[in-house]
Amino acid sequence: MHPSAAFSFIFFVCAVQCLFFSRTFQITLHNETVFVLIIGLSIFTLITMFCKKSKKEICVVKLQNIEVSNRLILLLIILQILTIISFVHYLNDIANAYNNYAALKTPFTKKIELYDWLIKFNVDAFRNLNVSKPYVYRFGFPLVSTLGYIVLYVIVNNFIVSKKISILQIIVVLLMSISIILTGSRTPLFRIITFALILYYILACRNGIFKQGNLKFLLKIKFF
Repeated sequence: MHPSAAFSFIFFVCAVQCLFFSRTFQITLHNETVFVLIIGLSIFTLITMFCKKSKKEICVVKLQNIEVSNRLILLLIILQILTIISFVHYLNDIANAYNNYAALKTPFTKKIELYDWLIKFNVDAFRNLNVSKPYVYRFGFPLVSTLGYIVLYVIVNNFIVSKKISILQIIVVLLMSISIILTGSRTPLFRIITFALILYYILACRNGIFKQGNLKFLLKIKFF
């Protein structure tokens, strides 16, 4: 669970993938890339060595239930819904601006696929469409995403303390997931899951539920 181990392991997995698919995706490993990786891994290694010398056990701190007003959660839910609606209009505008996607009967899932394909693999074509983002989505999405992670923190904390979860707070996380799915990308969903799991591990250790480095819990996370 240590950041240096996770950081190095992820790059190792990616490097192995690059070796297997180097011909398929015509991957070239430049000297600059190797230099950046060596520097990054070296920094993490040195910091790990320094932290090991001054290693301290996580102190048990009794967690407290975090109370959040339902009115604030409802306001966030409304803002999330408005942001989602705004993005749906944005997807429709992109589909209408793109050739062969002007028909109103085009399935919405195809519009999501089109947007995902354009922003990942055909950026020039995406720019040429000249479709501007709605202001509600442009300013609302970063805000609701940030607040969504804060609400997720509250959910995990309160679950450890009282084993209870607020329905309204769960709705916030569900709407957060829906807004991610609409972009066609699934990576942020895994980020939400890993955030919740690692946060549970840290807070549960602090609350004294189990000791740091618990192997059984680590295996449960791997299985999950």
